[in-house]
Formats: sequence, structure tokens, C-alpha cells
Amino acid sequence: MGLFGSFVQAFKDGYNGVEDSQQQPAKQQPEQRAAVSQEPSHLMPTHTLQSYLDTEDLSLLQGAAAYQKVAHADPILGTKEVDSYFLLHGCSISTLEEYLRSVWPEVHKGKALFFLDKLPEDGREVIRFYANNVEVAFRNLFTLTLVGNNVEGGTIFYLYFGGDAADLPSRATCDAELTSKDKKAIDNLCEHKAAFEDFASAVNGTLMGLIANLNDRVLEGTGFPGAYGPQDAVLSTQEMPVQASASAQPAATLDAPKFCGACGASLEPGTKFCPKCGKPVMGVAPEGQAAPAEPPHLMPTNTWQAYLETGSVPLLEGVAAFQRVTHTDSVFGTEEVNSYFLLRGNEVSIQEVAGTIKDISEKFFNGQLIINVDMLTEDYRQVIRIYSANVGIRFEKLCYFTLIKDDVRDGAVYYQYLGGEAIDILAKVSDQDALTRDEAKKIDEFNDRHDLLFDFSNTTKTVLHYVFGILNNSQMNG
Repeated sequence: MGLFGSFVQAFKDGYNGVEDSQQQPAKQQPEQRAAVSQEPSHLMPTHTLQSYLDTEDLSLLQGAAAYQKVAHADPILGTKEVDSYFLLHGCSISTLEEYLRSVWPEVHKGKALFFLDKLPEDGREVIRFYANNVEVAFRNLFTLTLVGNNVEGGTIFYLYFGGDAADLPSRATCDAELTSKDKKAIDNLCEHKAAFEDFASAVNGTLMGLIANLNDRVLEGTGFPGAYGPQDAVLSTQEMPVQASASAQPAATLDAPKFCGACGASLEPGTKFCPKCGKPVMGVAPEGQAAPAEPPHLMPTNTWQAYLETGSVPLLEGVAAFQRVTHTDSVFGTEEVNSYFLLRGNEVSIQEVAGTIKDISEKFFNGQLIINVDMLTEDYRQVIRIYSANVGIRFEKLCYFTLIKDDVRDGAVYYQYLGGEAIDILAKVSDQDALTRDEAKKIDEFNDRHDLLFDFSNTTKTVLHYVFGILNNSQMNG
């Protein structure tokens, strides 16, 4: 039984239409479950990836991925039966996320999205997976989270299920009181059962293929690709357990733009001046000028249609010219923030960008974002404020985002800063300053709405990816 299948198994006998519960005979109380058995020792990978590719015997792939179902106890995510994968010699969760991106466009078939995130409780890095084959409104019903534990000889990665409907199956089978919202969530989960099964299967299959590939490299002495092994050891999707015509394209380097920002002409790596129009190439410092401390902004890649056809997040990030940078602002200070480069954005007003964000939020994300154009009192710059529409007007200023615009050569860069009443107070807590009663109340209000604000953060990032992808596509293709 697959991961999602085991998750919804409880529905079959226990729920079966909560609306008709009064007509059903009383359920027997479930038997007391035995204590969760001790987690078995992790498996060593077997050298059988090629055998799997030759035979398509799933057990061989599971062996190469050192895959097994285990009952694992995590201090934050709880004790659950989860999928686990052992990687010989191991790597960090962020490194695994980079490898995952190198194969994801070819193998996930548009069924899933994933992001690198941190658990707010203990700061651990995790990979979050969301279904891309259901409507946005239903994505949070069933999600997957990958955590890593370093052990002797390597790293074990555990795949946890969660989401808004995570505890509803067990509650439905134990005669727990379900609200109308709970019942609606269960109905939506059952209605999209096939899509979520495909999503979970795609994630599990991709992780098995990737871990098996990396384990084979270690066993063969090739080493991990990129910085962890020979530079020519490129992770290829042809080695993955899917039909792929070509390996994933390497990410574009910051100092090798593909197109001229002024005229759109193709450029060779290292070109300093466009051979067609003669203008300086973005990302290459002119002679005698020191390179900026902040990495040069990325040129958008002409891949919007490719994203629409594949659902690949890296393609969307490419056309949105998205990157994480450490930026210094005269008002907001120096922080690591999300940034988006808009081609010829110095010719596009901040009001027009705000209007596009509002349109995309309303048309495709159920109006979850409130968008305002505001003015900074410190220096009178216009900025875009983004608030959550789901927390209520009384609490929208607990946590919000501010987009500031910097005009640069060939366009404009928009930087996304996090702020709000609760964010300022949390910074005060980190400095161990005493809180007033009102400040403590604000923190309680923030904690009560943590899940809503977490969804708000994810939605904002996704909407901005869409917006700057659409605007750059328009600028590049007229």
C-alpha cells in the first residue's frame, strides 16, 4: 500500500459518509493499539540500480535506495509509519534538494511542487512537497515533508505525510466529533484521492531513484556530483527509473547570461558587451569597476511555455529571474531575502506590478493576498505591501511582506522583506529583552495563526513567481 493509500485507509470503514452517521449502527471502539515497535536498523544499499533498469524489478530499486517502511519518532513531526531512504556517506537536506532539482523536471511529470523550508520549532531544514495536480485550494489537504537524520555511515531521510486533513482519518474512525469544516475537508480529500495517490507515488518514486543513483555512485567510487565529486560527474535523468530523452540542463551561472537585456540577442558565456547592440552585459563588471558584493541579478530565461507544459519549479524560477540574495537597504537593513529581476522593469511602474499581483491572487489563488501600494515614511519611496486575507483585518499587520524596487541596468530588482508587529517582537525576544503584556498578547495571536501565516508565506512566494514570470515573458516576447 502506498503512502497516501495507508493515509486514507481509515476512511473506508470509518467514515463512509459522515453525513449519514445517525443512520449507521454504532461503531465498536477500536482495539487498543500495540506500542510502536522499535525502528529497525537502516539497510545498507545493494549495488543493483542497473539491475533495476534492466529488469524493472521494483525490489531491486528499493534495495539500491536502501528503502524501507519504518515507524519513526520525530520530536516535531511525531511518531508515524513513514518511507525511509538511507544514503551512504550522506549529505545535508539542502544538498539533496539541489540534486532533486537536477532531475525533477524530467521525472515528476508536473504532479508535485517542492521547496526547501525550515521547521519553525527547531530550525531544521526540510523539503516540503505539495501536489501540483490538484487545484491550489486543495494543496494543503495532504502534503509531504522530508527530514534527514545523520547516522553512522550516512544519512537517513524520512518522508512524513501531513496537511490540513492529516488527523481526520483517525478521528473519523474513533467517533470523534467532526465539524462541518472537517467533513468538507474529508469529502475534498476523497474526491481528489486519485490525484493525491499519483502525487505521493511520484515523490516516493523520484526519491527512490535519486537515492539509488547516489548510492551507486558511492559504491562505484564515482562520488557525488558537483562539489561532492568529480566536476564531470553530472547526475543524469537517463540513469533514473523513468523514460527521459535527455539529462536535466545545468543551472545558468550568474556570470553567463543567455540573452542581452537590451535587445534579446543570444550571448556566449563571458561576453561583456552585446555583439548586436553594443550595450554592457548584465552580470559582468566593466573594466576597472569592482564587482558588487551582492550577486548580479539573473537574466530571466525564456521558458514560460516550458513551465506551463511541465510544471517544473526551476523553469518558473528561471523565467521569474528569482534568487535568494543578501541585500542591504537603507531602511530595512541587511537581510537574506527573495529577489526578482524584471526585464526593463525601470519602465514599469510599481502600481502596475502591484495590480498584476492582485489580479493573479484573485484569479488563481482565491484572493488570499491583500495588495496595497504604500509610501515609506523614512525616505518616501513607494513600496508594495502584501498582507494575508485569511487572518482577518485585526491581525493582518502581525506578519506581512514589503516589496521594494531598485532600478538597475536593463530593468529593476524587487526585494521581498518580511516584517510586521509580531516579527519585530520576535526579534526583541531573540535579544532576550523583557516583553510587555501587549507584546506577549501579540505573540499569542501570532502563534494562534501560525498555520495560516505559514500558508500565506508559501502563497506569496508562489504568486510572485507567477507574476514576475508572466511579466518577464511579456517583456521578452512582446
